[in-house]
Amino acid sequence: MPQKVLLAMSGGVDSTVAAILLLDGGYEVEGVTFTVNAPNGLPSCAAHSGASAEAASKAASKLGIAHHTADLTNEFDREVLEPFRSGYLSGRTPNPCVLCNRAIKADALPARASDAGIAFDLIATGHYARLVRGDDGSTSLLRGADHAKDQAYFLSMLTRRQLAGMILPLGGLSKAEVREIARSRGFDDAADRSESQDFAGGAGLARLLGPDALKPGSIFTTRGEVIGSHGGWALFTRGQRHGLGLGGMAAPLYVISIDPASGSVIVGPREDLLTRSLVAGPMNWIAWDGEPPAGFRAKARMRSTGGFAGASVTPSRGDPSMVDVEFDEPVSTAVPGQYLVLFDGDAVLGAGPIRSLEKDPRPSRGTGEGRPGSSAGAEGSPE
Repeated sequence: MPQKVLLAMSGGVDSTVAAILLLDGGYEVEGVTFTVNAPNGLPSCAAHSGASAEAASKAASKLGIAHHTADLTNEFDREVLEPFRSGYLSGRTPNPCVLCNRAIKADALPARASDAGIAFDLIATGHYARLVRGDDGSTSLLRGADHAKDQAYFLSMLTRRQLAGMILPLGGLSKAEVREIARSRGFDDAADRSESQDFAGGAGLARLLGPDALKPGSIFTTRGEVIGSHGGWALFTRGQRHGLGLGGMAAPLYVISIDPASGSVIVGPREDLLTRSLVAGPMNWIAWDGEPPAGFRAKARMRSTGGFAGASVTPSRGDPSMVDVEFDEPVSTAVPGQYLVLFDGDAVLGAGPIRSLEKDPRPSRGTGEGRPGSSAGAEGSPE
């Protein structure tokens, strides 16, 4: 009997080609798309979920497979939007796509399908990452073969149990190869479609967070000097250099941190972005079933599109789910609320939210840690 696969579909080229490859591989496939009611038109991924469901239904019909939809508005609001809002308003930045992949696509969506009487052996997505099964029954998560499109970062918080029940058909392919497969099978529209929408940004982000996010405030230097004003702290991101409205400065200034409580934006030289160490957790360990080694080396990634930094990792003696990370060289990409993902080569060892950074060498006004740009949707979700 062929194995039955429940495929998360969006109607884009990635999930459509995933269905093609699964069918070619002899699997029995059914598609499912979750929808979210977004009355204010945000986040963008939710606002377009109805159109995605329609496109997925058409693709499934053309492929001759069943297609289902599931309204997960309540689950999405509870597991993705609320942690995003509360984290952002406290000066942190939960990555919404990481939250969505773990809580919605790998949990709520298959649970809803199972409750509806849909039988399946495995769940699948169109993410560009690889899964390797060990002789001992373990499942390893690896970067996609196409490193330019790799999405292992966004799956790094899936549990070992969730990964064991998944299949990722696109892990060994490049985006160009996926588009070519789509065209060769008559899905030219999907092949030529643009990337998925970002989660939110700028004024749209402020609409998600509330009116105070666009409340005017002051721009301070890290020495506490007022050097300008702004029209809303949510319009700024940690590490931002352009668009600050601060002309005539002797040297370039960057957003170092943001304090939502006071509405302050703190700027300084690039050196003030650098950090030598951080604390992260609770960690989701993928490489180990239980406690990790007492100390180990790893490549650390702090943003989905960022580079890798060599680091020494030491789990806390009192709580091995928390780790202290010491970088070989200072990094500028670490931000509380984003995810620290640890790698050994292409393999994901584990991941967890960044809790705190080594203090900046200069005193700063305000307590907010800042955040990178919130537009994570196009990277974190297959089309």
